[in-house]
Amino acid sequence: MGIAFLIGSLTVFTGCGRNLPPDLPTLYYTVMTITQEGEPLAEAAVSLMPIDETNKWGAGGNTNSSGVAVFRTQGMYDGVAAGKYKVCVIKTSEDPSKFVRPDPADKVAFEQWARDIQGEVRQSYTLVDITFGDHNTSPETIEVVPGRNAFQIDVGKSVKIPIQTRR
Repeated sequence: MGIAFLIGSLTVFTGCGRNLPPDLPTLYYTVMTITQEGEPLAEAAVSLMPIDETNKWGAGGNTNSSGVAVFRTQGMYDGVAAGKYKVCVIKTSEDPSKFVRPDPADKVAFEQWARDIQGEVRQSYTLVDITFGDHNTSPETIEVVPGRNAFQIDVGKSVKIPIQTRR
């Protein structure tokens, strides 16, 4: 029992033997609550782009139903390196009516649906002001410091801006 406990303890403390990049800086637990018009924004992609060009370690996360994103560096390592970051928030939605099969007796609607579903064009929408979707135009910056970090950002009014995507 003593050896098994020791091996189990070493596994927990060493992170199951994951090889970390030798230049990976110390990462700090970082969460962010995203709201839109004061309400939690679920299912949004949030990314942090370093402002300092010497920091190559961007981070990202997705918001849960409470609007909370927990960040991982490079999508693999829990936490974020200390430094200043631009915040990017993106949330999109597809028009669900495009995926409802119309009655084949309605030839016009059925043919349109068949073209859409085969990948010609599918209607999507961005649900967050587009300025938040680009690190160059995002109005939000944060600074991650050693220790635990928690931030809150409101992305403003709800929008539904059409974008076309190809399948």
